[in-house]
Amino acid sequence: MNKILKYIRKSLNNISLNHKFTTIILISIFICVALSYVFSLFIFEKYNDLLYQKTSHILQMSLINIENDLKQIEKVTDSIIADSVIQEQLPNIQTQETNMLYSESIVNINRALNEYYPEDYITSIVIYAGNKRISCGWNYLDDNERILEKAVVLAKKAQGKTIWLSSGRSDSSIICARDIRQVENLTLEKLGILVLHVDLKQILEKQLKYYQKLPYSPLVSIVSKNEILYTNLSFKLESKKNTLDKAYYIMKNGKEEYFVTDVQTSFLPWTYTMYIPFNSISGSINHWRTAMMIVIAFVMLLSFYLSVKLVSQIIKHFDTLVDKMQVFKKGDFTIDCTYDYTKRYDELGFVHRSFDEMVSEIKQLIDDNYVKQLLIKDAHIQSLQQQINPHFLFNILHTVNWMAKANQQTEISVIIEAVGKMLRFALDEKNNVVRIEKELENIHNYIFIQKMRYKERLHTEIDISKTLYKQKIPKMSLQAIVENVINHALENMLEPCIISIRTQEMEHSFQLIVEDNGPGISEDMLEKLEKKQVKPSGLGIGLINIHKRIQLLFSDEYGLKLHNTGHGTKVIILLPKV
Repeated sequence: MNKILKYIRKSLNNISLNHKFTTIILISIFICVALSYVFSLFIFEKYNDLLYQKTSHILQMSLINIENDLKQIEKVTDSIIADSVIQEQLPNIQTQETNMLYSESIVNINRALNEYYPEDYITSIVIYAGNKRISCGWNYLDDNERILEKAVVLAKKAQGKTIWLSSGRSDSSIICARDIRQVENLTLEKLGILVLHVDLKQILEKQLKYYQKLPYSPLVSIVSKNEILYTNLSFKLESKKNTLDKAYYIMKNGKEEYFVTDVQTSFLPWTYTMYIPFNSISGSINHWRTAMMIVIAFVMLLSFYLSVKLVSQIIKHFDTLVDKMQVFKKGDFTIDCTYDYTKRYDELGFVHRSFDEMVSEIKQLIDDNYVKQLLIKDAHIQSLQQQINPHFLFNILHTVNWMAKANQQTEISVIIEAVGKMLRFALDEKNNVVRIEKELENIHNYIFIQKMRYKERLHTEIDISKTLYKQKIPKMSLQAIVENVINHALENMLEPCIISIRTQEMEHSFQLIVEDNGPGISEDMLEKLEKKQVKPSGLGIGLINIHKRIQLLFSDEYGLKLHNTGHGTKVIILLPKV
């Protein structure tokens, strides 16, 4: 088994991406179809359950009404056996003699019975007293003597309770019988047997009228044990239903199918069964099921077609990438591609752009490698030539300063002192971050030297809060910004250049703001410098270097921001309070 799994895994690993995706799509579609089929079976099963609930409710309501009608008939029998005329006259006909009293009693009893006939659903009333029979109505004329004898026997055994049984006739009538006892003085002497013929068909048809608006014609049967009391079926009833333990089942009669529901009554030991022609109720749902399966099949085929087309489009770009790699593998850096991936921003575009950029950078690295090796050698030679002791420079400046003073060249002496202080500040390798107070001393020396050069063309305004003197700033960053202003603003102006340096405090940070009245600068200049879209000029450290130093020393939320005020440039240095 493990060998088979390994073989399948190896085969799947070695097939192309196109075949892998196709396999995945087919499996997904198969799972969807299987789930849809199972779900449809579940839905139709639920439909049958709902149908059962509906038919069961109909049967229960019909059963309640039928039982109420039968109970009403039992009340009629209560009235008959308790009737005073019947109670008085029945003893008079117990003898075999036919006399005036006998005849009068027969007439009185018959007149009393006629008061209860015709009653709803009662087609005849008969009293059996000994071998005598007193009746009204018509059903007794062709009664089955065996069934009548059975009714009399059962009524005697019931001891006053009502018994119900089939009349054996083809009109679906039933017999209601009960024992008549002497009520006077509570002797309970047997006086006779009361037998009523009840039209069960009429009772059922009254109930079925309520369901004429249904889209089907319900068929009903009533069975007492194995005796059929009523049925409007056109076929023979089956004796057994399906063995499935359900409250409903599907019965076949030739080509016809019936949805069958049984309900048993607690009033009488009868079973009420409703047969619904399944084709009449399932025809529409079968159409829906067929339509649903057709739609599912169409959707699956369409999904498969579209998925394959989409996968082929994706695989095409992977194939292009593989071709690029094969060309690059051969050492050819001139990769031609007809598709423009620079305008595509999904993962495929990112991969292609990254690969193209990598190829370009590798080509550039190879092209620059020879030049860089030569520059490294030249830089090494120059560094050896320029390794001069700083103290030697300071001594030279000190000597020149004294010579200037001796010759009474005051301006030269002051400039040399300022340059010496700036040089000492710049060559101090101990700290890359200094206090603002020290940075201000350096900027004052720098501005002094520049004012000696530009005279009235340069004006400065410095307003730094003393509460910020102890805060930290990257060394020479403020000088680099001022130097940038002089190089790019003052040099391009005829009128005087005004440089303003001020601060603005926040809760956890502060701003150093350097503003000029020059020609202005593009607000996205810093972003262009970062992306190397603009080559930085000038001899200073450069704005981008200051921005990166601040972010490296503190965090990415700090750094430089450039603003074009419309009448100059504003450079904001955002720094944390430490």
